[in-house]
Amino acid sequence: MDVEMRKVKFSEYFKNRIKDIPFAVMCALYMAFCVGCMIYSAVELGARDALLAVVYMIFIPAVFVFEYLIGFRVGYILTVLIIFSACGGLLGSSYNIYMILPWFDSLLHAVSGILFFAAGFMLAEVFFGKDNVNKHFFGKLAFAIFFSTTVGAIELNDITQTVITYDGGKEEWVINGGYMDLGLYDTLNDLLIAAAGTVSIAIVSIISFYKFPKFNKMFIPELVNNRRKPIE
Repeated sequence: MDVEMRKVKFSEYFKNRIKDIPFAVMCALYMAFCVGCMIYSAVELGARDALLAVVYMIFIPAVFVFEYLIGFRVGYILTVLIIFSACGGLLGSSYNIYMILPWFDSLLHAVSGILFFAAGFMLAEVFFGKDNVNKHFFGKLAFAIFFSTTVGAIELNDITQTVITYDGGKEEWVINGGYMDLGLYDTLNDLLIAAAGTVSIAIVSIISFYKFPKFNKMFIPELVNNRRKPIE
């Protein structure tokens, strides 16, 4: 017998979602971090950096809206990675952390590969469905890897579409006035690091599939119905 469903309002979904204490605490800490950056930037750095901190605050409301509209629930591990990536972007843009910690940029690109993998797996959930999880896991895994690497290929394609000319008589090639080894090589390195992040998380997901299923549950977005619930 079919169960009659009713529509769940966003306010009702939001109240239920923040009852998840670990998730709510992580979101609150991130918002506090952004507020602190906004106040510090307004006093010490200027309006541009203060406004940037306000823009980064949108990440958390966007997660709630995304979950509600798309029908997914973001796990704890993925939430940590999203927040870490957002904090890193803000610190890099306003506080020059890439000069202080040169390896931090590489770390963020590795995390981006992991996040794109998660996004690909989420899309695969939509295409393959949630039924027969064991049967479809490796199909979703392959799609996630393909999606993540394709995003990187698109970025590389954007660069190769720029005009490349030989700098008359010199031994350097230039792209729109900038030296290739300063732009293209750096981008290629970033893409390789992101790909390494994708491959690493794919291996971890395979191991977790057999040995530690809880990890995948906390990392891979779960397909749920946030906008419908049975009528009681």
